[in-house]
Amino acid sequence: MIHEQGVPYPKTSVQLNTVTLVPKTGMKPYGANGTETAANFNFFYLYSGPSTASSKIPNMDAPGDITGETSNIESEISYAYTKKVKDPAGTGDTLYEIWYGVQDPTTTPTNDAHAEQVWLAVPKGDAVENVVPVGTQNVSLTSTDKSPILVYGRPTSGPTDVIGDAPAGSVFSSGYTVTEDGATTVWYEINYNHRQAWVQASNVKLVP
Repeated sequence: MIHEQGVPYPKTSVQLNTVTLVPKTGMKPYGANGTETAANFNFFYLYSGPSTASSKIPNMDAPGDITGETSNIESEISYAYTKKVKDPAGTGDTLYEIWYGVQDPTTTPTNDAHAEQVWLAVPKGDAVENVVPVGTQNVSLTSTDKSPILVYGRPTSGPTDVIGDAPAGSVFSSGYTVTEDGATTVWYEINYNHRQAWVQASNVKLVP
């Protein structure tokens, strides 16, 4: 919609093992006031195994809510993938194995998330591989003692800003970096789950 007002699309570059969701249904809000309809539904579901016959990951929203954001991801976002398969259930979808901050309904507080490898189901024609906005790169998270890396909801070092963690070796797409206000700490933005999140540069290794 911004492009239709005269703003050019961003330039792109190549980043291997990356999938970017670009469904045609995500171009315009067809329903009244932007309401989701069957014609423009653009959420992509996440599964526990490499098949749409597998169970979906936990949904923290209302039962039966097909737009519950904790069990799916939105369009126009890039994700690093480690494997891909054609859906053995016969839907024609391609499933990509990605790292995702899964929220556990049994934990307190329930907004705590732990990155796990899950499977993203993408219908034919709704994604491109290895083409990303300029500046986007894949990053691997590291720690000196192999302990989980803390993931923050904003690029600040306060303990109350932690929204989850990710194991050493997990890989995410990152769109940009920022330097923390009043400090020298550099933060990498990562596509962690249905939220953008942040990790410190000291825990980041760039993926070639």
